[in-house]
Amino acid sequence: YQYNVPHAAVPFGELSALNFLKSAEYGVVLAIPYDKELKNRFETPWPLKVYDSTAYVSAFSAKPVYMEDEMQNIILDNDYLKRKVSSKDFFNSPNMQFLNKNMIDYIYLPKVYNITIPYQELGFEQVFENETVSVFKRKK
Repeated sequence: YQYNVPHAAVPFGELSALNFLKSAEYGVVLAIPYDKELKNRFETPWPLKVYDSTAYVSAFSAKPVYMEDEMQNIILDNDYLKRKVSSKDFFNSPNMQFLNKNMIDYIYLPKVYNITIPYQELGFEQVFENETVSVFKRKK
């Protein structure tokens, strides 16, 4: 069970964004929930975000994430489906009420999803961007 190429990896662009978040002040991060259909668009090594539902954003950024790692939530018998649905709903129709209710401080948005959000209207500012990821932070 040894391969020359790993099954999954964190792309350098994402690692830069996650390191930025790690050095940022404490706050809850909103990331897009895992989408198993996205995996079909990539070859190995898969970006970790499409490989499986993991806690890689929280693990690499050292920040709490609103909803991550479905398998662990299932094992722990957490009621995670409400969070999964509400976070998907947010990315389909961004609104300030969701962000305020859930005390979201950062939005972690990989560009592979081709999603734009009206971050300024939501009271956020873009604090990081590269070719792979945008990170938005709640304005104080």
